Amino acid sequence: MSDLEVKMAKLSAIVLAAGHGKRLKSSLIKVAHSVAGKFVLSHVLDCIRQVGCEQLYVVVGYQADLVKSRFKAEDICFVHQKEQLGTGHAVQQVSAYFEDMDDVPVLILAGDCPFVSPETLTNLLACHQQANAQATVFTALLDNPQSYGRLIRTEAGLVEAIIEAKDCTPEQLQVKEVNSGIYLFQSKALFSALNQVNCNNKQGEFYLTDVIQILVDQGETVSAYVGPSANEMLGINNRADLALIERVFREAIVEKHMNNGVTFIDPTTVYIDQAVEIGADTII
Repeated sequence: MSDLEVKMAKLSAIVLAAGHGKRLKSSLIKVAHSVAGKFVLSHVLDCIRQVGCEQLYVVVGYQADLVKSRFKAEDICFVHQKEQLGTGHAVQQVSAYFEDMDDVPVLILAGDCPFVSPETLTNLLACHQQANAQATVFTALLDNPQSYGRLIRTEAGLVEAIIEAKDCTPEQLQVKEVNSGIYLFQSKALFSALNQVNCNNKQGEFYLTDVIQILVDQGETVSAYVGPSANEMLGINNRADLALIERVFREAIVEKHMNNGVTFIDPTTVYIDQAVEIGADTII
């Protein structure tokens, strides 16, 4: 946890869970797949709840009825995205709920990043408040960033731009800090900038990253928080990603139990769900 005093009141969250996830080659929407004995989306929602979020908005589309029935809860408002026209378009579907609301911090993340932690989200909010920012980007440092969008900072350490790898100069490609796709916005700035986003790109979609550039161009403060582990930004695009996240969870669960006094004869062959409790001096 950050040593900074963090005010959690009126924090809202928008979780993007409308996409099919076609590369999984599954009849089931990807947020309803399981890792470590728990639905992918449940990991994300439970993490957000632990940081004191007052209202959760889950944007649904593909298999909306299944998602609504499986993840129904009093603190969740489901918002339907009829057409999947990009991340910016998905967030825009929630704008009506904020029209008569005070300016509040809004966390935005995908429903398929189950390894993000409450501590990281708390520190993201602390960074956002300390900088008095209108937007804060959660980033990670990667030795081999490959196709991830690079985060370019000003000399003062604020965000200057997020540039997709294919658009980077050779110098920019050397940047190790990448965009995770997790953001914290002030609601007024977010929805005002969203109204200026267009779909003049090859995909014909509205991108949330364009909001960051609009705010930067307007002279607003946009900060960035570097997470403690690149694993926290892991999302699920295919079966290999699903297997990787399962392995990361499994290793973390085993390490936790070993730190609590449990002996594993062969930790690599053990499968333990996240909720399992094991007493000290147990040998597995």
